[in-house]
Amino acid sequence: MNELNKFEEAMLQLERKKLHFDEYKFWVEDTSRFSERRTRVPSTYVTINSVILGAIAFLLKETKFVIGWEAAVIMPLLLAGIIACLAWSQNILNYKMLVNLRINRLRAMEELPEMEGRLKMYHAEDVLLPRTGQGERPKVAGLGLYFADSEGLLPWVLLIVYVCSLLAILASLLARLF
Repeated sequence: MNELNKFEEAMLQLERKKLHFDEYKFWVEDTSRFSERRTRVPSTYVTINSVILGAIAFLLKETKFVIGWEAAVIMPLLLAGIIACLAWSQNILNYKMLVNLRINRLRAMEELPEMEGRLKMYHAEDVLLPRTGQGERPKVAGLGLYFADSEGLLPWVLLIVYVCSLLAILASLLARLF
């Protein structure tokens, strides 16, 4: 009878390991899909900003850069660009947090006793690119692996262009009034 209990216990342990590994596989696949989705999002915002900038360029070309009634059309376009850039920047931050959440969950799963003897890929990455105590990777000059950091600059560059353009138009309109 004792041998039967040992066999049943061994089978239960195997089943638990399989369940943990299946959950780990699910999280790896989910993280991969989520990361792919995150990399497609910027193209939407680039398209939106291209349309806005194209419309502004067309209006300015047609008016030979003399701002009059066109300001009534250009200013809402600039405001739409500002809103798009702020949404884009927030979207980048949200995706970064959600991907980090998934990766931290996977790293925690790799620590479980049921994962003993398995390749710990997310820990292996930490050997190559160590993390800080908060789970962030330190920035290393010349190391071009931080795509999200450089990607996050583009919305801010465009935001500055939109804000400066809006201020220039407002200054031009105010100069005509006085």
